[in-house]
Amino acid sequence: MRSPQNTATPLARSGFVRGRLVGAAAIAFAVLVVIENLVVLAGSPTYASPIKEVLAFHAEHRGSVAIAVGLQALYVPLLLGFLTGLHGLVERRGGAGADWSRLALAAGATLSAIFALVNVLQIGLALSAGGLAEPTPALELVWLLATGVRLVRS
Repeated sequence: MRSPQNTATPLARSGFVRGRLVGAAAIAFAVLVVIENLVVLAGSPTYASPIKEVLAFHAEHRGSVAIAVGLQALYVPLLLGFLTGLHGLVERRGGAGADWSRLALAAGATLSAIFALVNVLQIGLALSAGGLAEPTPALELVWLLATGVRLVRS
């Protein structure tokens, strides 16, 4: 009788640890989104506000905009890590859930690209707002792009 080769079984706790990491990434992502919204949305102008109000807000609150951009830079990898880990957990179980998890992974990658675009627009808006007394056409275009992207995001 031949002895089976490579019979090492994976640890049962490895799936448990993966599940905990996926859950921790989801919770961290949610907490960062809430913090960002509390920091930036406190007193921020609405999307229908005149561009002068938007310019004044970004010039006065550059610190809170910088915090929001930094938080977005943190939660994009958390979102992708969560979705990738969740996809791995679901795919190991098999079934129809694997197809849906691939769709969720693609949607998360798209959402991450939108977050990156919002980051770039917020940075540009905050940097250009500092030295301007009047809004320029380029600044108005950036604001229109940012509001359009945020409407898609919300």
